[in-house]
Amino acid sequence: MSSLIEEANIAIMDLGHDPIASFDDGTTTSDVAKKYHLVALDIILARWDWNFARTRKTPSPASENPLFGFPYAFTLPTDPYTVKVIEVLSGEVPLSTSEYQVEGREVLSQTSPINLIYTARITDPNQWSPGFSEAYRNKLSAMMAIPLTRNRSLKADMETLYRINVATAIAQSEDASGSYRTTYDGVQRALDE
Repeated sequence: MSSLIEEANIAIMDLGHDPIASFDDGTTTSDVAKKYHLVALDIILARWDWNFARTRKTPSPASENPLFGFPYAFTLPTDPYTVKVIEVLSGEVPLSTSEYQVEGREVLSQTSPINLIYTARITDPNQWSPGFSEAYRNKLSAMMAIPLTRNRSLKADMETLYRINVATAIAQSEDASGSYRTTYDGVQRALDE
């Protein structure tokens, strides 16, 4: 069983540093890891519709409706935290993009109630695919490289590894039917970013 701290420690050791006991152990390394570990996770989660992070919920109405443009507002779920909205539905029927808009941490809509399909922040690495785990560790290493090593070449190397591994993970991402979906555009977009 893996944990976020174990995943972070692999990223830390890839930079030549000793592992940490926790994100709060008071070392410079743990402070840097604490600052970047969820940022790295959200960056990768926002890149693709990862099947392990796909979540469905009916959001709660916001405390106030929009001043204009849309009659209804709904608060994006925080349990689990919404990284990216994939689809907005009225019942089972998908809404067109002219019927809703995401603004900040709210979805504005022409209809009420709505249902959401979204990418959730999944912090349990045991739910991640192996390719996603590798890409996460590479991204975290790249983000921590300058604060921990001051080595721009190492940062560039880790970014290159991240781009390759996230593209591979995207190419191998399972869809709902259990078959692998590989899209040239998706992989190319991942490599280009």
